[in-house]
Amino acid sequence: MRKEDGICYLENEYVKAVDMGSTEFENITEAASFKCQDGYDDQVGKIRYIRVHYGSMFENAFWNGNNCTFGDGEANLYPLTSLDLIGHEIGHGVTEQGSDLMYFGEMGGVNEAFSDMLGETAEEYLRWNDLVHSFERPENDNSSVSHVKDFTTDSNRILILVVELFLHANRMYWHPMASFEDCVCGTLKAAMDLGFSKTPFERGFIDVGITPCDITEYVPVVIANKTYNDINVSADVKPMFRFQTPAWADIVTIQSSSMHGIICIAVQNGNKIETDDDESANTIAEGDSEVSIEDAGAADFFFELSTAENSVLSDVNLRVSYSCAKTFQTDDETVRKFYRAYGFSEESL
Repeated sequence: MRKEDGICYLENEYVKAVDMGSTEFENITEAASFKCQDGYDDQVGKIRYIRVHYGSMFENAFWNGNNCTFGDGEANLYPLTSLDLIGHEIGHGVTEQGSDLMYFGEMGGVNEAFSDMLGETAEEYLRWNDLVHSFERPENDNSSVSHVKDFTTDSNRILILVVELFLHANRMYWHPMASFEDCVCGTLKAAMDLGFSKTPFERGFIDVGITPCDITEYVPVVIANKTYNDINVSADVKPMFRFQTPAWADIVTIQSSSMHGIICIAVQNGNKIETDDDESANTIAEGDSEVSIEDAGAADFFFELSTAENSVLSDVNLRVSYSCAKTFQTDDETVRKFYRAYGFSEESL
């Protein structure tokens, strides 16, 4: 908000609210104003308009590529300036600046769905972010919780994490002509980027008739005996990694630690969607700080790092190694030469 000569103007560096006076004149750009108290002194920068009272009993709202416009409504829809509708139209602007999804067909459907999500989030954000509550960190009021370990669930925290995921997908992976399948695949990649478990999203997409893509190749592959530092891990951010072992691998050891919390390691053999009610059904090893897997052989391991800490641990390190089996049967001459080079006898092969 900007103050000038005792008058407050509804504008700041990001947005300007314009009273259209029940007209459709495109040249009205003056910010709505009123007499105000002291305390407002924002500078005006690049403006995006929020225009109200558009037309005569105009029963709609829209984003036109530069501003949000709201009519007064008539018999069926009024008022059109509720927070969820404002958030919805601003969401179209976010999409235009992100993926620039087209507004027809499947692209238009995703465009609308994303705006609906932002509209509902804006409404919940205002409802919970007051002097007492915090939407992003509910525990700040000393009575709400941010993690299920402290209570049964917290829908507000879940909602903001989901919106964060779809916003990242919109910015980084969706594109103007993205189909439902393209957007689903991009959303799963975003989940990997942010360290979220992709399983609940895969199940949700399957429930509405969309088959998720295989993003196995997208999971970061770690190299044996190399230490990775400064990985971010929290109760919400759970990065997944992939480690592939040769046929002669015996014991695989995965180590991860932080100076500020305990790191839990959960290992899966393969990367299939878990369909059992027991989400640990596909977990073959789990532990804190270090996990070992015996008789590994040729395998494709996927493992996830997590912690019970609510705050992000940004100093997490990771190292994976494996030992070679003392006895190994193979007809591959290249492998046999490798074993001889490391001092194994011919009988071991």
